[in-house]
Amino acid sequence: MKVTALFCLIGPLIWIGIKPSILEKPDFNPNLPIYEVTYDFTLTGNKDAFRVHSFLPQNDFRQSVQLITSLDTGIESEFDSENHLVTWRGSLKGDTTLAFKFLAQPRAVQYEFEELESMEIQTSDFDQYLNPTEVIQVRHPDIQLLLHQLDANENTDARILARSFFEYVDNIPSAKISTLTDAVTCLQNQRCSCNGKSRLLVALFRSQNIPARMVGGLILEDTSKRTSHAWVEAYIGNQWVPFDALNGHFASLPAHYLTLYKGDEFLIRRNTGYDFDYMYHIKSMDNPETGSMSLIPLNDMFQNASLPVQPLLFLLLLPLGALIVAIFKNVIGVQTFGVFLPALIAFAFIEMGILAGTIFFSSVIGIIALVGIPLSKWQLLYTPKIVILLTVVTLFCLICIQFFIRFGWVDPSSALLFPVIILTMVADKFARKVEEESLAKAASVFIQTLVVTVFCTWILGAERIQDLFIHHPELLISIIGVGLFLGKWIGLRVSEYARFGQLNNAGV
Repeated sequence: MKVTALFCLIGPLIWIGIKPSILEKPDFNPNLPIYEVTYDFTLTGNKDAFRVHSFLPQNDFRQSVQLITSLDTGIESEFDSENHLVTWRGSLKGDTTLAFKFLAQPRAVQYEFEELESMEIQTSDFDQYLNPTEVIQVRHPDIQLLLHQLDANENTDARILARSFFEYVDNIPSAKISTLTDAVTCLQNQRCSCNGKSRLLVALFRSQNIPARMVGGLILEDTSKRTSHAWVEAYIGNQWVPFDALNGHFASLPAHYLTLYKGDEFLIRRNTGYDFDYMYHIKSMDNPETGSMSLIPLNDMFQNASLPVQPLLFLLLLPLGALIVAIFKNVIGVQTFGVFLPALIAFAFIEMGILAGTIFFSSVIGIIALVGIPLSKWQLLYTPKIVILLTVVTLFCLICIQFFIRFGWVDPSSALLFPVIILTMVADKFARKVEEESLAKAASVFIQTLVVTVFCTWILGAERIQDLFIHHPELLISIIGVGLFLGKWIGLRVSEYARFGQLNNAGV
């Protein structure tokens, strides 16, 4: 049994680890848009040797990239510490078009900024992100005067400084300026484009020993354009946090921002002596077949069968929810209404929201307790009694739905039938517990069930958990492995240590 459990647990994890190296393709999230981006460079003239440099995006936690054009077709490719640089070289006689195509899927990111710890920085590790440059004049008198006006020298909390610097730069009027704008020029003119605002913000960060750098990329939309975009990353709370002072994104980036390079670079660099034009063609795409080689090809099912996302997520994550409940019951010693019901209620909470769901859940239980008192006194048979209780609960649910929609607690278009069915099932369990034991015992189990449900909601509602199971459904086999090990649990539950701990200490 142990060998089987170990194989089920570790096998899928090993496969998930080696799968990217076999496929050399990323898994795209079927719930997010994918964009096809084409670099289109046009060269005209006569030149013995032309040279054009640009940057390609890289895969990271915020974006997935799949190259379509091969890097083996005369394109030189190299990586530095931060960027993927590509170079086209050749002899120019007449007109030449250089094109490169890739798929990209960025994801939105939002940092809980006030929760980031303000940490001491080992400045020697970040020299390149603290030093002044010709266009980021950290020690210029105008920059120093601005710091004095902002009382920046009186504060050492990076979070407070970041908010103060961002608000100042964000309030500078924006202007479409095609030429390079340095930090001081942006400050003096009080009119800047994205590159001027970004350099000024970097200069302010660096002046207070907060490492900061420029970031360049594209804002993805269905269009053809010549404009790229620049924003800032500052090293706060032991991580690089983004700021876009042109478009007002504080410690966040929207889902259509594609990072191409990091540092104060130019997206295109070339030698001279010929006419040069460029264009970025961007269009949204359906999710491509990336060959995920998963146990169940869910991406293909999304595309070819047009399956709705929510029912599929329910099927995928229900075993994980049941495993969480089993751990609470077998290891911690919590009592709940069944094994699947807390996980099912968690899906109802995800649909309705934790606040509305908790109030709804608690109200249903309260109605059962109140109505159950006279029904018990009348000594009705159990099955007719349950029919009456469920009917009362159904009427109450209809009233609650109207109340929630009227006050904006739930979206009128949301599928509320599923939460109502789940909570009426709980009504049956609660009524049975009251009938067989007592109202106090049923209330205790309800509170414990609510705690486990909220924890399940937090886990099952996390986008990263949902993405993980959509892209790697073989993790369900790992849940079987954990279940096999959990089935042999013979130790004390956590709640039992208080009851039996004294016996262990006495050596009994």
